[in-house]
Amino acid sequence: MERFSLISATVGLTFLVWAAADQLITETVELPAAITLRIDPAANMIVAPADASPPSFMIHLSGRQSDVSNLGDRASQRNVVLTVPDAVLQGLPLGEQDLPLLSILEQNPSKFPGCIVQGIEPPTFRVHVDRIVERNLNVVIRPGNLDYTVAPLVEPTSVQATIRQTFWSNIENANPRIALDAESLLKNQPEGRPIDLDVPLTKTVWSDVGEADLKTVSPPRVTLRATLAGRRETGVIQAVPVRFLVGDNVWKRYDVVYRQPNPSETLNVTVVGPPAEIARLKSGERKVFAFIPLGNPDAMAEFQFVKPEFNLPPGVELAEDGTLYNFEIRLQRRPDAVP
Repeated sequence: MERFSLISATVGLTFLVWAAADQLITETVELPAAITLRIDPAANMIVAPADASPPSFMIHLSGRQSDVSNLGDRASQRNVVLTVPDAVLQGLPLGEQDLPLLSILEQNPSKFPGCIVQGIEPPTFRVHVDRIVERNLNVVIRPGNLDYTVAPLVEPTSVQATIRQTFWSNIENANPRIALDAESLLKNQPEGRPIDLDVPLTKTVWSDVGEADLKTVSPPRVTLRATLAGRRETGVIQAVPVRFLVGDNVWKRYDVVYRQPNPSETLNVTVVGPPAEIARLKSGERKVFAFIPLGNPDAMAEFQFVKPEFNLPPGVELAEDGTLYNFEIRLQRRPDAVP
């Protein structure tokens, strides 16, 4: 019994010695770390690494042996997420800054329970600091090269957007706005009837100096209204026959005399209109004639230019000035004509 009591006392004493040693003996370690900074969204701040490849850090810690052992593998780099306190954020000027990491680590004690941060190398983190501001932006339209019977308009014509303050400072005097590319939005829409298109706003602000992402846009969508004119195509109708419009009594008594000898009996006519109609005209499926009206013979005794008329289908018109096809003619009475 005495022997058992002695063993128990020895075990208890050993435990007390170990516990006392754990409390009294501290250990210092180095932990390689990659640091990610967390910002409270309500702060309306942006704190981002200034370099594309942020440096690795070495954190120096001290603590009881048991707390240090709880840190786990001390050789492998770990990712440490640090919340930047509001007090630190509010004092930061805009632009690139060196953020002191030791004070931020000290205010994130839960990252290394039971341990004390003695230092960190390098001691600062190079970051870019920005604020989010709210601004009113006009919504405008780039009409492009489409033809309209009703020009495009947008509703509403302005929105509230949140944007980085440093970018806004660079563009606020350059007429910044959100621009809609009407041609790309409307090119596949039906022609000849009103269009009401719901357009989600891309998160881009456009100005004379560049583009940048917006954080939010309110409202996030606008309505684009327009009416497209029918698509038009240019084509050449080959060998259009020339015909005279004249009464039988005139035709039997008068000859048509051309200023230029050997005139062509056909014309090549350039027209513009709906693609389907142009295709039918070019193929000859739909016939076209050039009609030359002849008026009062007495009024046409001298040479004069006469403009032909063409029986073009609706929506098709001459692509060039019609005077290009004029004929210079006069009417000459036949010697054998009956008065």
